[in-house]
Amino acid sequence: METKSSVRLVETKCLNFKNLVVIIGFPDVGLVGTIVAHYIIDELKLDEIGHIESQLFPPILVVHNEKIQNIIQINGNEHVIVFTSEIPIPLEILNDLANAIITWLTAKKAGMTYIIGGMPNQNRLEMKNIATYAIPTTSRASAILNKGNLQLFDEGVIMGMNALFLRKFFEEKSDGIALLADSFLAFPDPESSAVVIENLNKMLGWNIDIKKLIEKGEEIRLNARDLMKRTKENLNKMREPKEEEIPMMYR
Repeated sequence: METKSSVRLVETKCLNFKNLVVIIGFPDVGLVGTIVAHYIIDELKLDEIGHIESQLFPPILVVHNEKIQNIIQINGNEHVIVFTSEIPIPLEILNDLANAIITWLTAKKAGMTYIIGGMPNQNRLEMKNIATYAIPTTSRASAILNKGNLQLFDEGVIMGMNALFLRKFFEEKSDGIALLADSFLAFPDPESSAVVIENLNKMLGWNIDIKKLIEKGEEIRLNARDLMKRTKENLNKMREPKEEEIPMMYR
């Protein structure tokens, strides 16, 4: 018997999408996805066009500029949509959320989806050149990776929310690319986020200026402390697989 989904995607503004590019930037390592998503929304002036509802959301109310915010928001225009969240994604809804997003994007005939995140690197503080690692889910996605200063992630294990999204896209044969930048694990990382945006500029022909993002780095770190703390707790829950769940060669 088919089980009822724990999430519902609500479209509040209908648009005629053309050559649609999708960005998924949820709270994760270094809040890279969140920072990138919000910066793109601000720079491209993307209005909210939908949101996600779920009875499994925690009892939290987010208010910005005197307005109540939806917890998981969809912002966009005819060519770009961005998924982002005001809170760490509850583990209980991850599967249903991924399925709902893929189903909706398929119905909208979306093009490439970029799943943005951080790759924890213990040497991040000393790094002068921040790398961005790419993981494609289809051959079509692989074919466009010659643009941008990217390294293919050729060996290893990815765990957590972005791993689940990638697997779902792979299973559904949906076009997706994960862009994961070297990042602090538990500190907001605007600099790594800026590197991801530079790569998106090259891949998509955008011209988003990252100057403000770099200049406001310290402000972003301060404002994002609480979200980073809650995200770290969420990451710890997701990164507790039993030893036998990890392939032998990577233990």
